[in-house]
Parts: sequence; C-alpha cells; structure tokens
Amino acid sequence: MVETKKILKIILIEEEREARDVYGQILKDAGFKYDEASDGGEAEEKLKQKKYDIVILDVFLPMKDGLEVLQDMKKEPDKFGTPRVILLTNVEGDFFKKRAFELGADMYLLKSLTEPEDLIEAINSLKN
Repeated sequence: MVETKKILKIILIEEEREARDVYGQILKDAGFKYDEASDGGEAEEKLKQKKYDIVILDVFLPMKDGLEVLQDMKKEPDKFGTPRVILLTNVEGDFFKKRAFELGADMYLLKSLTEPEDLIEAINSLKN
C-alpha cells in the first residue's frame, strides 16, 4: 500500500506585510503552501470559502481582531470548519493568552521568542 502525505491547508492571518513575508518564507522553506489574509474581515471570508487544517493568527488585526475571529470560528464550525489554531503574536500577558485558550486556540506563540523551527514544529505537532 502506498502511503500518501496529506497536504495541509494553511492560512496565515497577519496585518503587517513584512511579517507575512517573513512567516510566509518560513512556511515555503518547510515545503508548505499557504494562503494569507491581512485583516479579520478578509480572514473570515477566506475561512468560509475554504476549510483549512491550520490557522496561524495574530491578535491585533484591522476590522476584527484575532480573538474575535477565533471566537467566530469556534461558534460556527459549519461555516469555518474546525482548523487547529496557532496564535502567533507580540501580545504578551496572561489575559490575552488565557482568553485565547478559553476560545479554543491550540497554541499561543510569541513572535519575539519563536524561531522558524519552532513554528514548523508547532504546525507538525498539530497536523494529525
């Protein structure tokens, strides 16, 4: 029997172009293909159109912040699917982290402490 490797559907939701470029390159270098969105409204539209396996989500976004997007995703899985969610943000502090996990985030990573291999390891740990 031939084993086939599942191709993950990933979306990177990040306001800042430079950060999208950096994290996008990390994903490409690891062999992943991905879509991207730059604000909460665009993110929700894309999440409704395509069922993703992994969502990489910043907290601070225009239109709707990342926690609002996460809350909408978890409230309406019929519309958004049930992707695994990695919050990748500069927002430190227990309030945001605690709230993210209450809303259903799988991981909360600080950009300043996350090396490229850490992001790839996080994705690989959630892909099963």
